[in-house]
Amino acid sequence: MATAKLTDRAINNTKPGAKVRKVSDGGGLSLLTHPNGSKYFQLRYSLNGKPRTLQLGKYPDLTLAEARNKAQQARKLVVKGVDPVQQKRIDKATQAKASGATFQTIAEEWLTIKKRSLAPTTHRKIGETFSRNIYPHLGKLPLDAITAPLVRDTLQIMELRGALEIMWKCRAWMRAVFTHAENEGLIGRNPIPERDDVLTKHVGKPMASLKSREDAGQFIRSLHDYPGRISHCAAWVQTLL
Repeated sequence: MATAKLTDRAINNTKPGAKVRKVSDGGGLSLLTHPNGSKYFQLRYSLNGKPRTLQLGKYPDLTLAEARNKAQQARKLVVKGVDPVQQKRIDKATQAKASGATFQTIAEEWLTIKKRSLAPTTHRKIGETFSRNIYPHLGKLPLDAITAPLVRDTLQIMELRGALEIMWKCRAWMRAVFTHAENEGLIGRNPIPERDDVLTKHVGKPMASLKSREDAGQFIRSLHDYPGRISHCAAWVQTLL
């Protein structure tokens, strides 16, 4: 195996750039520094002639010594013909089912992964929306106990208060969480279908129109106090006639 290049000091001194920066530790183990400053260990290996990548964990939650140990264990699996990525998913699914993984725990795991690619404001908005609208109702439920009707009932609480835009965004985010769980082998299928014709669609506010001579008179009198450019106002008038 190649001589190790990484040290804790070198890792801490690695600064983020415009693109992901990769520093090798040897033997396929590398540290990736993302533009947002987060740092992750990964292992590159080859199995049956095909290159594969195993995500080991985030630094410093996962120390350099722990990352090297995980990488060594993964290499031993490869020698036996076992894919470490597949084995990781099997172990994760077994542990999750044994512990009764809830929607909140998997949603927070998904958010941790998405933090690498989402803008900080978007990432924070999703977390706050889940905490305010979803976790109080579904957060503590096991994943396999959550059905499409349960999801709809939760979303309709937002629907009743008129928060249609955030309701549909929240549905899309929840569906992504279940897709993540499905890909990890935690559930058999995503309980949220692509479409839902029961929930209210977001309808924009209809544009005002002149319905009577009195409306037209009031509009003309208001033009005198209009602070903008008359050309802008004239374009708007065309939509009212």
